[in-house]
Amino acid sequence: MNIPVLKIRGRAFLIVATAVLGLMAISAAGLNTLYDNLLQDRRDKTQQLVTVAHRLIAHYEALARAGTVSTPDAQKAALAALDTLRYGSGDYFWVNDMAPTMVTHPNRTLIGKGLADFKDPSGKRLFMDFVAVVRADGAGFVPYMWPKPGQTEPVSKISYVKGFEPWGWVVGSGIYTLFTSESENPLAK
Repeated sequence: MNIPVLKIRGRAFLIVATAVLGLMAISAAGLNTLYDNLLQDRRDKTQQLVTVAHRLIAHYEALARAGTVSTPDAQKAALAALDTLRYGSGDYFWVNDMAPTMVTHPNRTLIGKGLADFKDPSGKRLFMDFVAVVRADGAGFVPYMWPKPGQTEPVSKISYVKGFEPWGWVVGSGIYTLFTSESENPLAK
């Protein structure tokens, strides 16, 4: 059996090629991990921000429970405070009830509207899913497709919603995940 022997030049090329391929694989894995970590960080941030908004509502509910203000006045004050909160690049919070009907949203034309048939471009009934998550778990993430402001092509977005049981509200906020489809989004799983 004759095994070809590589000359020094061939051996050097093989060593360099193997090293380059190894570095490329390590770099790709590192970038993928970094990207996943950045997205998870944004998801965690959204959850924390919704938790703060939930606590704000709870503060006003506690005032009503203590008799300091009436429940309708506490609700009105909570919504007014929530309406002023913004983070990131104009990101916001909304509140819907369990019907679902919009209680507050920056798009004032939505307030008081029934949301049961409100769908994303893929046909997902967003607010029904928000309510379902709250009924099942009290809080959680809901992935869906939505166009970014000023664009028409929908991209993957994920919202965190948390129920406020005393008033039957769902408070939420969402982030774009930078994926072109829900199936690409590791945060949607």
